Amino acid sequence: MTLTRKIGFLLLLPVLGALASLGVFYALHTQIAEDAPVINLAGRQRLYAQQLLTYANMVRAGQEKDRAALLDLTDLYERALTVLEHGGELMGQVFPPAPAEVLDEIAEIKQLWAGQGAALRLIAKRPAHAPDMEDVYRAAHLNTPPLVAAADKVVTALTLRNRTLQRRTLNVLLGSAAFNFLLLLSGIFITRQYIIAQKHSEQTLRETAERRRLLMESANDAIFVADVETGEIVECNKKASELIGLPPERIVGLHQSKLHPPELAEYYRQKFRENSRPEGALIKDMLVQHRDGHRIPVEISASTLELGGKTYVQGIFRDVSERQRRTRPCTRSRPGSPLPPAMTFSIPSSANWAGPWARTTPWWRRARMAKPPAPWRSAPTDRSPTTSSIRCKARPATTCSTASSAITRTTWRRNSPTTSCSPRCRSRATWACR
Repeated sequence: MTLTRKIGFLLLLPVLGALASLGVFYALHTQIAEDAPVINLAGRQRLYAQQLLTYANMVRAGQEKDRAALLDLTDLYERALTVLEHGGELMGQVFPPAPAEVLDEIAEIKQLWAGQGAALRLIAKRPAHAPDMEDVYRAAHLNTPPLVAAADKVVTALTLRNRTLQRRTLNVLLGSAAFNFLLLLSGIFITRQYIIAQKHSEQTLRETAERRRLLMESANDAIFVADVETGEIVECNKKASELIGLPPERIVGLHQSKLHPPELAEYYRQKFRENSRPEGALIKDMLVQHRDGHRIPVEISASTLELGGKTYVQGIFRDVSERQRRTRPCTRSRPGSPLPPAMTFSIPSSANWAGPWARTTPWWRRARMAKPPAPWRSAPTDRSPTTSSIRCKARPATTCSTASSAITRTTWRRNSPTTSCSPRCRSRATWACR
């Protein structure tokens, strides 16, 4: 995984963690908010149980007007108990069902209310001095404390559940904050590593570009880089500018066919398309046109390269005009053309055998040439070297374009006649001595 993806992933994780934390917080907060009316209703049940006993005592004391209030409050308590267990609307307020943690306590309240509700209805409907009413009053007094205690259990259970949810909410928030903080630190660390790597990569790219520029500028051949799709030149070196006589800023942007003679533009466009292949190509017998109009023969070595999602062709143009001049064959002379002038050459004798001749001549030949003349021969008294010219001329059948030169040979004066030689010129034309 690249650094960019890692940074994006680490930046996304805190967002996802925050969203998850918000979701959990919302769920817990919703449960806490739903438990609040249930706790309120359970507290009302406890208060209603105490009020019912108070109304029963007032009816027993002879307050006849409280019988209707006792009967209404008994019905209200019974409806509230049903709403507390199953949920519903009561006194213009909608209550959710009770959570599972308090269903056992609600069942205990219902069991106690079965006897308490019947006793309170008898008290509300029958006269206080009716037979068996004392047992009814006694049962109402005995059932009220357990009923209040059961309602207290419901309130306590709901309160504990509410506190548990609050602790969970706090833990989720703290855990999410710690997790997001760690992700933030990781993101900062990886971002720092990414910045360092990016700077190193940019430095490497700059060094590579500078090295490539230096290589292009120091090349002995002209180099052109053109876009494969458009054919426009995007880069060139100094030798390219010298080859066609235009500054680099004017070369960049030209179509590659503008480098060649205008009448062959379509031909060179076709050549460019044919040789823009990955394996490269070597194209010979090509021409480029200088700014002043003269044409230069070149060889083009083409290769493709990928840069920034685009394909480019790099062409190395080598000037072969000098090579063609060197390899041009010697011309034969026409009948009646003048022969080249006579040539003379000199060969140093043993007396002045030194310099480059001594370095290129074997030692035994130098020793033989340095020997004095034989005693039975009359040695000349004057041993100073003289030069005897050997006049040579070319055979009438051939001529050579090589310029003639004077060749002299230095020998000792002896009684023996001068020997002849037959050297050859560079164009292989045969020369005869006379």
